[in-house]
Amino acid sequence: MRAMTAWWFRSYRVDPRPGEVQAEFTSHARDAHDLEPIGDGSWPTTHPTGHPVRWADA
Repeated sequence: MRAMTAWWFRSYRVDPRPGEVQAEFTSHARDAHDLEPIGDGSWPTTHPTGHPVRWADA
């Protein structure tokens, strides 16, 4: 059995023009490196089954 390591991380929106950190959001990512912003307000992550899932704010 593989040991699971708990990693704690948070995801925040950042306005790159002034460099201001905005609100925290739930990325649904399995780890800090699983979040890959696309640029249109959505981001893909990996589902526990290994399939990609695309998320967006409602």
